[in-house]
Amino acid sequence: MPTDLDLRVTEALAEDVGKGLARLDPEDMKALNAVLGDLVEIRGEKKTVARITGVFPESYGKKAIQIDGITRSNAKVNLGEKVSVRKISRQTATTVLVTPLDFSYVLPEERELDQFAKVLQGLPVIIGDKINIPFLAGKERFFQIEATSPSGGVIINQKTKFLLKRPDFSMEAPSHVSYEDVGGLENELRLVREMVELPLRYGEAFERLGIEAPKGELGFYIVSDNSIAPYRLHVRSSELINLTAFRDMVIGWKIADLILTFGSIDICMGEIDR
Repeated sequence: MPTDLDLRVTEALAEDVGKGLARLDPEDMKALNAVLGDLVEIRGEKKTVARITGVFPESYGKKAIQIDGITRSNAKVNLGEKVSVRKISRQTATTVLVTPLDFSYVLPEERELDQFAKVLQGLPVIIGDKINIPFLAGKERFFQIEATSPSGGVIINQKTKFLLKRPDFSMEAPSHVSYEDVGGLENELRLVREMVELPLRYGEAFERLGIEAPKGELGFYIVSDNSIAPYRLHVRSSELINLTAFRDMVIGWKIADLILTFGSIDICMGEIDR
């Protein structure tokens, strides 16, 4: 009977993005009775599949699984959350039926479908997965797996036949950006995640603690799909509103008092310029 292992989700390496890889600790692979190249089923709110590869020594013993943003989206899980992982049999896909999720581009023709297998060679998929098949100049172009033969988790090879299902319309947003898409900013991303993810995930805790913006009302307009990666974000800070009070504050005072009064508002000039 397959062994299930609960592991914490962490970010993938930049070079792993789009390859369907899951980096595991050697001890975790041993517990799963798996080796490099085996397929694992990853269960969050949904299930997806990935191909096992190894982690670097600094990640040993952390009971974690490194997967990219596409795999996390397919499993419907966020960074820091836990997933259930188990080994499954490795099968080769003979036929894959896909449907486009974005009509921003011309639908692929038969001869282009024949090239999909070469582009995606080695990628593990399962019904319901989203996959990225880049368009010209590397522009993202997402499709959904509607069916596979054989069923279950499969790996695409050069002989896999792709078929296109043409839906009536698309409900997917055209933007699919994850943390791994931004390189060289690991420390900055960690700070941003702390500022953005915690309030999004645990908003009720911030409300109970009475945490408020120190300079006045701070508003956020977010368009998202209930994940931690909004594809539209607008911030309305209190800086410009506070500055509008400056005129009334200095009426009747001397010019020498302007700097002190201005400083007392404690505004951020970068916010004013924005």
